Amino acid sequence: MNYHPLKSLQTRARRSPEGRAAYILSKGKIEGNFVLVDESLQKELKEKFPPEPNWIPSDIQKQYNIAALQASAHKRPAGYVDFIMSRGKIEGENINLDGTAAKELREKFLPLASRPQPPAPTLVELATNFTGAMAGWAQAGFKIVEREEYERRHTICLACEFWLPDVMLGFGKCKKCGCSKFKLWLATSRCPDKPPRW
Repeated sequence: MNYHPLKSLQTRARRSPEGRAAYILSKGKIEGNFVLVDESLQKELKEKFPPEPNWIPSDIQKQYNIAALQASAHKRPAGYVDFIMSRGKIEGENINLDGTAAKELREKFLPLASRPQPPAPTLVELATNFTGAMAGWAQAGFKIVEREEYERRHTICLACEFWLPDVMLGFGKCKKCGCSKFKLWLATSRCPDKPPRW
């Protein structure tokens, strides 16, 4: 038995295939603020509204507050805010992206996990990466980046499919180079992806 909150079902109706929300409401059992969907109805839904991998809703897919978006620009990948501002439709204090633009935004700035995963660095590669990073940092006079640059780099890493945020006691780890988020502070360090993301 699945429980669908009525409010979110109605809100998401325009982002779902046409008729799906109405079908759930007509066939499901409403209890308070929820619609109960049993296994047979779940099966019907899959048959009647099969998932379409390339289906894109034509109406609003994403909405952003313009002031908040612009204030966070320094924490976003280069071009992220410009893309939204150029492709979105301004309505009052918000800017809305339709489904097509939202999908392009995800593909361009938040790559999917389907991208080929690199093999984990070996212990020798980890030691070599660490030694090289520390030597370069020492030669540059142990310079670290400003807090804003660190936050920008960290935001990019958090959106990356190669970043594992919950390992190494919560310090995170890059699957490409094996480094933790401490690397983001080093002024001489670069993202190991090709081309580098920061």
